[in-house]
Amino acid sequence: ICICGSLLVKLINTDLFLFFLIPVEQFPPVFISKPDPQTVYVGKRAVMQCVIAGTAPLNVVWLKDNQALPKVPAHYQSSYEKNKHTLEIPSAEAADSGLYVCNVSNKAGTAECHMELCVIDKPNFVRPLASVAQGSTARLQCTIKGSPELHSTWFLNNSELSTGGRHAVGLKDGVATLEIHDVLLTDSGNYTCEVLNECGCESCSIKVTVKEPPSIRKELLSTEAVRGSVAVLECEIAGSAPLEVSWKKNKKRLSSDKKYSIVSQGSLASLEIQSFESADTGEYECVVSNEVGSATSKSNLAGDYWGFWPDCWCKWLSAMLLTADLFVQMFNGQTALTDSVNLCFEYAMLTL
Repeated sequence: ICICGSLLVKLINTDLFLFFLIPVEQFPPVFISKPDPQTVYVGKRAVMQCVIAGTAPLNVVWLKDNQALPKVPAHYQSSYEKNKHTLEIPSAEAADSGLYVCNVSNKAGTAECHMELCVIDKPNFVRPLASVAQGSTARLQCTIKGSPELHSTWFLNNSELSTGGRHAVGLKDGVATLEIHDVLLTDSGNYTCEVLNECGCESCSIKVTVKEPPSIRKELLSTEAVRGSVAVLECEIAGSAPLEVSWKKNKKRLSSDKKYSIVSQGSLASLEIQSFESADTGEYECVVSNEVGSATSKSNLAGDYWGFWPDCWCKWLSAMLLTADLFVQMFNGQTALTDSVNLCFEYAMLTL
């Protein structure tokens, strides 16, 4: 065997074999295409792809914030097809935000590319708005994040709401707003705020119920009650159920007991006062309320003048009337005035 430069000469018996050693050129890795920065919503799929050229074999390693990602498929999934290499996050989380690096190497060299991934929260409503009063102004606000090129659209029961009239929409400082003026009962339903930008489309929904605030259709009437009787106060009410009815006397809340009976049946609210007496006189209030408001009706309850008098007073008055009649008869009969008065007084006292 004789080797001369790149020429290999081998003699086997009488045969002569010539081999030429041709050096193979090695190409370092180079990125043909690189992934662009990405913004995705929480729970969405994030995909980073790059196309790499270079002499095989290529060793590709993905890193996040200078830490190598695990190769076992779990939260991160890496794959390749020919010269296209992919890193996928099936369901992105807020913690996945950061700087990703694709590092590739072979015998001839190394190369790497960087990509920023931003994972943002989905749109969500600033505060729940379960019930709204009829006739009021309802304001729905939804916080959104993303690039400045954000577009929001509002829907009611999957039908797009047009702006103008009773509806006004706005988008400022990451808050999308829908205002509904002079709310109607028919405005109840499922409201959806849909946000669109370069990273995709996302939405959030909320159910809104419009309720009629309480009102008094028939006010309490100021009245008089006879001593010992059952005094009844009542008014007619309206509003969206459930309605809570309470009664007050001189600003103090009353409760059902042996003295007071509180009854609510349909649109009628009533208070029954058992065995009415002078201590029951005063100002009474009926307060009706629900989730969206309240209404109050007031009245004064007084005692009947004659009914307030004790029985002995009534007997005394009757005796006085009778003695007065007797006095007149005696006077007409020429009976002495002094004797008549004494007799009348004695008669009145006997009747007490």
